[in-house]
Amino acid sequence: MPHFGHYEKKKAAQSKELETRPQRSFAIGDIVWYFLTTEKWNPGVITGKVGNVIFTIEDVNSGKEINVHRNNLKHRQIE
Repeated sequence: MPHFGHYEKKKAAQSKELETRPQRSFAIGDIVWYFLTTEKWNPGVITGKVGNVIFTIEDVNSGKEINVHRNNLKHRQIE
C-alpha cells in the first residue's frame, strides 16, 4: 500500500499559501489591464460586477464592454 504522507504535506502547504496570499480586489472605476485568450493585455476600466469573480470591463481603445474573470485582471497605473 503506497504512503501518501508527502503528498498530504505538499497539499497542506499549498492550502496554507492560498489562505495567506492577499486577494486581488477590484472595484467599479478601477483602471486595469485585462487579458483575453486571443489578445495581449489591454487597458480597461471596471464598469460593473457580475457575481463574485466576473467584472464588466470597458475597453479604453474601442469602448466595448466585455466580462472578464478576476484572474485575467491586474491593476494599471496611469502614467
